[in-house]
Amino acid sequence: MNQKIIFNKIDFEAILVLNGEISHFDYIQENKGIIYAADGAANRLFKNNIVPDFIIGDLDSLELDKFNSKSKTTKIIKDDSQDTNDFEKTLNLILSHNKSNILIFGMQGGELEHTLNNWSVLKKFEKKLNLTVLHNNRYAIPIYKSIELILKVNELISIIPQPNCKIKTSGLKWELDNETLELGIREGARNIVIQEKISIELISGEYLLFIDSRY
Repeated sequence: MNQKIIFNKIDFEAILVLNGEISHFDYIQENKGIIYAADGAANRLFKNNIVPDFIIGDLDSLELDKFNSKSKTTKIIKDDSQDTNDFEKTLNLILSHNKSNILIFGMQGGELEHTLNNWSVLKKFEKKLNLTVLHNNRYAIPIYKSIELILKVNELISIIPQPNCKIKTSGLKWELDNETLELGIREGARNIVIQEKISIELISGEYLLFIDSRY
């Protein structure tokens, strides 16, 4: 699929909530897209008076008593597969519903290996869906093509290779000119935007782009 960088909440077709650290419950409440909850994430939504449209996973964390008292319309899908985690199960469900532009909450928190596994799943699906992670007022977006963006002057921007990339930038305080970033060797964290229109030419590889959220 053709990658789109999705900024504005009206452009997200669905929200996916994982059972990690979740901020911005108000955003989830106000969004008009379909809400997908991965297993135990539904408990957190219920506590904040948010009713998901779908709950999927092995359901080992779902508190069914809370579900039964909150909603008669939510569809629960039990998937006991040990080959995929609840994040991947939810993404596969979203794909089957022909949704493309997805905002993700709860990517991190809990056990470190669980968080790292979620980032691996994100990379696995980056070319199947337009995925954006929101955490603490920052977006994380997997990138696999050259991009041009309108950002704010003095905005913090980070480019983290996945696992390596060669890029050329324009509009940043510390420009990269056909330079290679690679995990374990060199990253592009905490750069600064110096003009509204920036460009990142991707010569090879992939990376995660971190910028301020827009919502």
